Amino acid sequence: MLFRSAIFASAMIAVFAPAAQSSTYTQIFKFSAEIGRNPYGRPVQDKEGALYGTAHFSGPDNSGVVFKLAPPAEGKTKWTHIILHTFAGGDDGNGPVGGLVKGKSGALYGTTVVGGADNYGTVFRLIPPAEGQQDWAYKVIYSFPVGDGFPNGNLLIDETGNLYGTTSLSVFRLSPGTGDLWTASTLYTFGGGADGAGPTGGLAGNSTELYGTTRAGGGANKGIVYKLVPPESGDGLWTKEILHDFNGFDGSGPNGDLVLKNGRLFGTTAYGGDSDMGTVFEMRPPQNSHTGWKQIVIHSFAGIDGHLPYNGLTSGKNGVLYGTTVEGGEFGKHGWGVVFRLTPPTAPHGPWIEDILHSFDNKDGNSPGLPLLDKSGTLYGGTQYGSSNNTGTMFQITP
Repeated sequence: MLFRSAIFASAMIAVFAPAAQSSTYTQIFKFSAEIGRNPYGRPVQDKEGALYGTAHFSGPDNSGVVFKLAPPAEGKTKWTHIILHTFAGGDDGNGPVGGLVKGKSGALYGTTVVGGADNYGTVFRLIPPAEGQQDWAYKVIYSFPVGDGFPNGNLLIDETGNLYGTTSLSVFRLSPGTGDLWTASTLYTFGGGADGAGPTGGLAGNSTELYGTTRAGGGANKGIVYKLVPPESGDGLWTKEILHDFNGFDGSGPNGDLVLKNGRLFGTTAYGGDSDMGTVFEMRPPQNSHTGWKQIVIHSFAGIDGHLPYNGLTSGKNGVLYGTTVEGGEFGKHGWGVVFRLTPPTAPHGPWIEDILHSFDNKDGNSPGLPLLDKSGTLYGGTQYGSSNNTGTMFQITP
């Protein structure tokens, strides 16, 4: 079932009405305990349309897998599932989290929340097979040290191949070197309290500026939005600026991928807003004589249109935003989640329009992750749970 809601900037009132457009939902794959279960993170796609992602559990050691889903051959309907790597635990890594990012050479990079040399997590790489070969080459390129690890969320890759991400305490960078050596740098460590606590994955930016959120800390312990800039010369800690300190009414517990578009930031908070069911927010940079960033709630969730927007946002054409909630939808506040679309106002200071593209019923999935938007406007994503064995699914939504 499909709903449309509008939130008016002046009163922040949610209005529901039937949507003028529809979309088609298709479950393209069901996971199982034998081949991988509980997919995490946004998938990536290659030129042939194949999808790549991670499943948190399964394999002989129940440590997770990296998989490929190849689209159906002409005249067929079934996608082909291939396991590219099965994690063995220990030094090999255990429990992949977040999605994958793709480098210029086609290599895939991701993280495991634990495992590695000290069991504090890893960053890994998979290199596609050479011509005539079949196996992908897997390598742990970094093991997190004791005291600062447990990476979370998606990695960010910049124009020169540097990787950026977050642990439970800090923001890190991995820089490729000569041969197969990588250099790890801690860019900033959060001190808790007003400084922010619990940095989340899904950074935005590049080598000259990074934007992120912490799910807690700040003045009200509701989380912050921050900016990091590198030192003027040499290496060393980056300088942090708090762009917004959440107070609950304007959101609480920011999490998931940020979108940076035309100098503005967009993100989600899992809680807070009008009904304490989460928000989508916009951060506008300083303009004219203003010195600070301005935060605006562009949508507050109300349950039937979603609850707990935990995974951040995906950016589309013409400023359109896509995302998911892990609960809510057609079946109420504690439903099984939705995929939503937010369309920008058509007039200055007008409302953003929310379309519910799909409301999950548990049989077709439960707790959707952040979707990928391809060039044709099709969305691909996974659900962490649901389907017959509660092991998760992969889905497609066509406009």
